[in-house]
Amino acid sequence: MIDESEILRQREIGKQLMVVNILKCENKGSISFISIDDLAKWASYTKEKMRDFYSLCSRFYYYNLCTNAARMYIRCNTDKYDLTKNAFSFVGHTYFHEREYYFNMINDIHNPSREDLYNLNIEERKQAVYNSYCKIYKDQPIENSLNNVDFYKSILQFLINYIRNMTDDALSLGYDWDVIKVLLELNVSYDDYMEFIERLKLSFVI
Repeated sequence: MIDESEILRQREIGKQLMVVNILKCENKGSISFISIDDLAKWASYTKEKMRDFYSLCSRFYYYNLCTNAARMYIRCNTDKYDLTKNAFSFVGHTYFHEREYYFNMINDIHNPSREDLYNLNIEERKQAVYNSYCKIYKDQPIENSLNNVDFYKSILQFLINYIRNMTDDALSLGYDWDVIKVLLELNVSYDDYMEFIERLKLSFVI
């Protein structure tokens, strides 16, 4: 027999996933006709509770996540590196470029044919990001000194910690991993996620 508390937990998860899926569909378009009031009504939430959850979803939305992480990185590392006016664009591009790659890698954590899970070529990843940036942002060049492995590691190490902290904060607020992983566009267990994060952090030690 299923415990009543588990039934309530699953019901709460279902409501939140409904909202997440609605917001994901909305983010594919340029205009939204759905309000906080609408979402609160559909989920049987108070407006305040829905605002809090909406804010969480907004922080995890990939564009906001990458942009805010890049902004925070620049703020925290201005004195450590010679960051030019285009450094923000480069760091942001790195996050957009690599987030998808590494999240796909996490989702393939049990795929034995995925050799880069254990033999990550940092130099190759760094160069792929740099080449992509130069192709897209021809009018926003960066210093050659930033095109190096240590800077790449520093950027990715910051992103990993940033996402890890976001995840920990969401869990501490009582949100379930089944909801958080959908926000992150992952399909793995929390244990697999943490195992991969810890393994990846070792690859980015400077």
